[in-house]
Amino acid sequence: MGAKQKEKVEHYSTKLLRRLFPVSPDDVLTDDELREIEPEVKAYKWRLWIIGGFFILAGSLGLTLALRQAYKAITEPVVNPVIDERADWFWAFPSIAFVLSVGLIVEVIYGANINPRLGDKVHRYDSTKNRWNSRRAALFSGILMICFAGFLGIASYNICDVVDENGLHFSSGFGLVRKSYPDVKEIGLYESFRAPIGERDVTNLRILFADGEQQTYLAEEGKSIADLVEIANYVSKRSGVEITRGRKRPEP
Repeated sequence: MGAKQKEKVEHYSTKLLRRLFPVSPDDVLTDDELREIEPEVKAYKWRLWIIGGFFILAGSLGLTLALRQAYKAITEPVVNPVIDERADWFWAFPSIAFVLSVGLIVEVIYGANINPRLGDKVHRYDSTKNRWNSRRAALFSGILMICFAGFLGIASYNICDVVDENGLHFSSGFGLVRKSYPDVKEIGLYESFRAPIGERDVTNLRILFADGEQQTYLAEEGKSIADLVEIANYVSKRSGVEITRGRKRPEP
């Protein structure tokens, strides 16, 4: 049953690709033409995998290290934190996606403009085999992966939650905000809160700031009740604001 379902999914995805990127009759090879160019095309693909794989690996590593260093420069300094959760090697994901997308686009440009003799053979070979326009599909995939890399980059940038001697630094919307301890208006530890799906009986901490901004923590997702108490005591000591305790967290 599982094999049949897999074949069905592959069938519809292939059908979609053929609908989106139809093959021109001029790109379709005869069986004799296909057999004639197959050795040259396969040799090119082997070279592409070896050389391209090396550059993708090196490029992804280099970009990851550069983004990681830039991100640390943005989010530093961090002094004696009680909590320090920032994107570190997660930057590898947008880096790999971006380098792969650039590689796809470069390969399309190389085959279409720099070495069109070989590029046309590869394009017609793949288009005949797959029955969709391989060049347009590769270009579309490259553009889509750039968008995906951008999304992963935004997600990586927003992985920031720091509480240290300098204050609080956390994600808000599509950016990061910094708050100093004089900005703290209220510190509350509660046993439940109202969520979009209804009331949840989860111990939670809310730190409310004078401008209405807030940061909340739940006793889940890798944090215990003891962790929340430690954060609350840390912020209370430095801000001079007493900790409020209650059953249900009030609406802001």
